[in-house]
Amino acid sequence: MTAFDAEHRANAHALQKLALKARDLVVPSSTRDRAVGVMVTIGLGVAKKLSIIKGTKQDFMLGQMARTQGVKSYAELDEMEERQTRGLRSTAKGIAKVLRLSKESPMDALKQDSASMGA
Repeated sequence: MTAFDAEHRANAHALQKLALKARDLVVPSSTRDRAVGVMVTIGLGVAKKLSIIKGTKQDFMLGQMARTQGVKSYAELDEMEERQTRGLRSTAKGIAKVLRLSKESPMDALKQDSASMGA
């Protein structure tokens, strides 16, 4: 069991991180986070077209690269994505801050509206 745990614990943690990131793409915590996510996705697409990166996590999970180069482990995918998006994410956050995009969740505004209607 110790060997199994050592082999699979990193993948379990990485899978959880990937799932949380996927959730944040669908239900972002703020307008700023949504804009940052879009800018990072666009940046990765440009980097891929310019051959700066070989592929994104999606390419190695489900795309052509998964078929030709093999499927990567979740831990490898997480590490690769962190490395690829580090600079993009910080730049996107800076742009979002300069544009003064809201840090508040759109869901919080809906909750406040429904609470005030009920009062």
